[in-house]
Amino acid sequence: MEADWSNLLMLAEVAASASPLLPTFTIIPSNNRKKRKLNDHRNKKQTPRNTSYQNLCIAKPSPPDWIETQFQLKATSLIWVCDKLLKPSDTRPRQNRLLLPTSLISHTLLPALTPHQTSKLITDGGIDGVTLDHKGRHWITRFNYWRSSGCYTLNGSWTELVDANELRANFHTVRVWVFYYGPQNQELGFIVHNKED
Repeated sequence: MEADWSNLLMLAEVAASASPLLPTFTIIPSNNRKKRKLNDHRNKKQTPRNTSYQNLCIAKPSPPDWIETQFQLKATSLIWVCDKLLKPSDTRPRQNRLLLPTSLISHTLLPALTPHQTSKLITDGGIDGVTLDHKGRHWITRFNYWRSSGCYTLNGSWTELVDANELRANFHTVRVWVFYYGPQNQELGFIVHNKED
């Protein structure tokens, strides 16, 4: 199982190199500063401190639960889509959708779609799939294209995801990822989580 985790983390690290938004390692400088004498600042001129980075501690975070769920789905191609500060229309239950910024997804998500998915999105108006949160819980959602306005949205069980994660408008920024899973990796899945999680 350890080898499988390392392979999946390598996939996440490759995705992070394409977009710098997935944290992989945190570098923490060693805390070996000498204590100053109380009266030192009165008698001597202050000199700039040289921080020693010779003894670095590298902290590797434990994998988030959505990575385990991706592993169970045999998911591939983790792609960052966008970060979005939620607007009131994104969290209203009666609207039940996340409006995705077209200017961003035209460069991130749309080029990653297969020709079949692009055709389905335009002719059928949407692609059914699954959306995960940071805890690995999943909801059935639909990635839609609205011809009338030229907008792209994520709806379906969107309101349930908002309620389960206590997401609030003008307060939470969500990070959106896309991945492929299923037979021959033809199914489209999303990961939506609070940027702070």
